[in-house]
Amino acid sequence: PTIVLDVKASALDGTYVGMEIYITDNLGAGQRRTITAYTGVSRTATVTPLWEVIPNNNSVFEISALSVNVGAGNGVQYADPVATGLPQFICIGKEVIRYHTLTGDVLGWSSSTAARAQFGTPREDHKINDNVQYCFALIDQSAAAAVEKLFNGGGVADANLDLAGLAQQDEDWLGSACRITACIAAPTLAATLANELLKDLGMNSWWDP
Repeated sequence: PTIVLDVKASALDGTYVGMEIYITDNLGAGQRRTITAYTGVSRTATVTPLWEVIPNNNSVFEISALSVNVGAGNGVQYADPVATGLPQFICIGKEVIRYHTLTGDVLGWSSSTAARAQFGTPREDHKINDNVQYCFALIDQSAAAAVEKLFNGGGVADANLDLAGLAQQDEDWLGSACRITACIAAPTLAATLANELLKDLGMNSWWDP
């Protein structure tokens, strides 16, 4: 259950532990394994589970991280997908990544296939100290739920929203045909997003004392 990396690979023991190795071309192509040990002197990585087809010298592979550390004490700024039960996303550079776990200050994902290059964004190489931006995402939400979440994001609590009226809009006019999926990967005012969405939906909002 091992693979010998190129001589240009790191000579430091443990460098790639916890990362994913993906055979992209030639013998063994398509296999993804997690590196559980790495010996720097021999450039030998131990993987799990066992290879179905053992790669050879002609196999082309890439190694990518399965987690990112957002910095000491910063983990509390990110939503926990396990606790919320909702998909959660971050943006690094131009790439949106879906993370599946939050442990302290570490965001993790199970495989790069299910996580990387979301919403049509390009898969990119990233460096230490790159900015990690939490994304505001709506996945297959009703119009009423989307409007509610945007107003909540702008600091308006449910107690100050006409939730019954929003639900009636869905029932009378928008229905199941209007489902919203979007990912906002850059800081944007909730009021700006709500204004754009209400226009698209043909809805109005106003303050009622």
